[in-house]
Amino acid sequence: MMSYFSMLIRCNLILWTLGISAICPMLTHAKIESDVWDTQVHSSSESYILPTLGSQPGLIDQARDKAIGEAVLREINKEVPVVDDPLIQDDLERMYRRIYAQTLLGTPTALLLIQDEEINAFAVPGGLVAMNTGLLLSADNADEVAGVLSHEIAHVSQRHYSRQTDAMKNQKWWALGGAIAAIALAKKDGDTSSALFMGTQASLMSQQLAYSRDNEREADRVGMQLMQSAGYDPRAMPDFFEIMQKKTRMVGFVPSFILTHPLTSERISEARLRANQYSLDQVRSASSIMNQSNSILGSAQLDAFHVMQLRVAAVTNTTNIAALIPQAKTDDAAALALAYLYQKAGRIVEARKLVTPLLTRYPDSAYVTITAAEIEIADNKSAIAIKLLEPLSRVMPESRPIIMTLARGYVLLGQGQTAIELLRPWTLKRPQDIQLWQLMKEAAEKLPATNKNAITVLRYRAEMLFWQGNIDSALRSLDRAEALADKKSVEFELIAQRTKYMEQKMKEKLKDL
Repeated sequence: MMSYFSMLIRCNLILWTLGISAICPMLTHAKIESDVWDTQVHSSSESYILPTLGSQPGLIDQARDKAIGEAVLREINKEVPVVDDPLIQDDLERMYRRIYAQTLLGTPTALLLIQDEEINAFAVPGGLVAMNTGLLLSADNADEVAGVLSHEIAHVSQRHYSRQTDAMKNQKWWALGGAIAAIALAKKDGDTSSALFMGTQASLMSQQLAYSRDNEREADRVGMQLMQSAGYDPRAMPDFFEIMQKKTRMVGFVPSFILTHPLTSERISEARLRANQYSLDQVRSASSIMNQSNSILGSAQLDAFHVMQLRVAAVTNTTNIAALIPQAKTDDAAALALAYLYQKAGRIVEARKLVTPLLTRYPDSAYVTITAAEIEIADNKSAIAIKLLEPLSRVMPESRPIIMTLARGYVLLGQGQTAIELLRPWTLKRPQDIQLWQLMKEAAEKLPATNKNAITVLRYRAEMLFWQGNIDSALRSLDRAEALADKKSVEFELIAQRTKYMEQKMKEKLKDL
């Protein structure tokens, strides 16, 4: 049975392929023109002008793309299980932002890791990219993940949403209806919804295949340029394609990634030849870049990608304690994942016994220190957790996982103001961060019971709910805050401005339905 969230992601991918714009603007990347459907007709044999790598859209386009990305982000947060582990998020986002910076498209919306065993990824305007845990766990190394991210970012930078044929207009509307109907059915009957979805896609496959292959080749080419510019190995992209091709032969069905990213032996060979032409003088392995970001230069290091994969497996219950026990005897990364699972199971003594020697062996590892701190927090020993984290927070102040875990320790000690002061600068860097706003709310709840602090709690709660996609609830929270605020205060004005913004987003959402 196909899960609801898998169906939602597949729907997004079909919309990408179809280039739907007018009926569902949050899933398009077309420029604002007099007619968004006013595109030239191209056959697979005709030449057309490709967008220049790194070319920047106008200010109106950038604002529109940002709104699209944020709207989709809220919908995904509302409907789809997302892995919200700060350590995992931080590693993937550093890689993603390093690649995205090569496009000169500005600050991306977000990178999401969706809890789904299927091998898939997709991107939408504004720089929102989502990747399934199944893809991350299938990769042999970090460079292959960088290759997928580069490919998806290239779809955005090359504006593949807007480059679609007028001849497909009628089919687009029909296919959108089929995809939406499949989503509606998915909660009730996964098999029926899957059949409807596959039928919708199959009916358009022959007409779209040539265009899709052109797009995919271009995304390969541009993606490799982005990889090389970011310092990653372009050869990893065809490596991952070969993994996908082998999996197709082994399992006997077509994985979602290949279904939505047409893959042929010719395309793999072409990608391999192109990748081999790149100079590797400035290239470093993605794993080595990750290692440097997770510990102090020169200190003993774990393989950060291996650690991340095992933590993903532990967080998503893809692995378990019994499976990790034998591996942990010879693999420190497995021991760290096992300690995490022991902590989650309430087996604190066993968790602490595993992580203590790792703290000695890897004193500057963010993964090890945070895992140890999580164990102490789970054991209601936040003071010990803070003592573990503070030295690393001084030398790695840019580490969101360290700051978040440190703030949580202060919250549990009842030191809400200290936690807020740690977290507040991050609200400017990451205004869409649900975990951040939730922790800010929890910290504010530890403050003395005053009218001003009650307003603060409500404001933080509204931001959390808004980015979770619950705009109605967010507005109700702001209404309560506004009722408590002094009508002549700056705070009242800020609440009114935020209310106006959220009401506008609610109207846009209703208009798109």
